[in-house]
Amino acid sequence: SISVLGGVVVILGRAPTDILSGAIYALYHRPFDIGDRVTLAQPGCNPVLYPMLVKEIDGLRTHFITASCELLLVENHALRTMSVVNLSRSPATCLRVPVQVPASTPASQMTDLVDAVKQYCAEAVVDWLPGGCEAQFASTDFAQGHMNLNLWVTCRHPPADVSAVYGARSALLLFVHAYMESSGIEYVKPLAPLQMRESGSGQQLFEPQPLSTRNSGGGRTPLQEGRYNAEHSASWWSRAPDAA
Repeated sequence: SISVLGGVVVILGRAPTDILSGAIYALYHRPFDIGDRVTLAQPGCNPVLYPMLVKEIDGLRTHFITASCELLLVENHALRTMSVVNLSRSPATCLRVPVQVPASTPASQMTDLVDAVKQYCAEAVVDWLPGGCEAQFASTDFAQGHMNLNLWVTCRHPPADVSAVYGARSALLLFVHAYMESSGIEYVKPLAPLQMRESGSGQQLFEPQPLSTRNSGGGRTPLQEGRYNAEHSASWWSRAPDAA
């Protein structure tokens, strides 16, 4: 009867209901299948682990293979309380690639940088979808001497192909870095206020020196230099083993 079942649940605690609800969640609702890549996190938080591969699902727990090739067991009833992102069932990946641009950069050079990134994404059709690149200046940090540029790009690779997605992102960042160096966009650390420090022989004056990462560019135009470095980065990632 219901009263007997209720008494058993009270005596044994929440274990029977947890096991039943966990089994229903994993085996009936099936938020993932064996072979899917997923991320787990507490609701409202970012994932702590990199995408994991689902190896086995049973009535009590689910077996995952982490990016470090370690076996992770998670109770199914605990999975019910987590945010599960199934990368294998997700659509095309839209990445936010943050870039810091020196605040001293002329407006014309900033415009050229954005146009060069869009042209690069339009030509690199193996990694990026046509028309899937947007650039927006999100904020300024004049105290540190830079402006924050967000590049929103849509990757052609499926989200579950983690190595390909990260490889495309790495190539894009390397292109941006090489373009900025070749076009003479310098990172200069703002000078701090002068500081006086007592010493045994009197007072000493210290003034920090600006830092620069300017490069000659090897005789190539900024766009050519960016493409050259991005291609080398992409070829390295294509030879790298899958993280999982």
